[in-house]
Amino acid sequence: MGIELPHDVVAKRMPISPTSFAYTFSHGELGELGSILFCAGQGGSCHLTHQLRGKVSDVLADRRRALFEPIVEAMVQQLSQAGRLSAPV
Repeated sequence: MGIELPHDVVAKRMPISPTSFAYTFSHGELGELGSILFCAGQGGSCHLTHQLRGKVSDVLADRRRALFEPIVEAMVQQLSQAGRLSAPV
């Protein structure tokens, strides 16, 4: 992963299958922010999906979203620039 994470955010990579993996992002104070799932496509391309953690009614949801969404955007931009994103997010 070649992006800079916000202060106090850590990522953990977990294999899902031989052709897919997920990064789960957590914050020291806010807990788990969300996950980004990467699935291999044809010709070296990649399909990306993401999921924000927590309930919409959670008082910390907006803070989690504010930290997580720029991470997703940076990943999408990086894959798009490399010509590796197989489908829109």
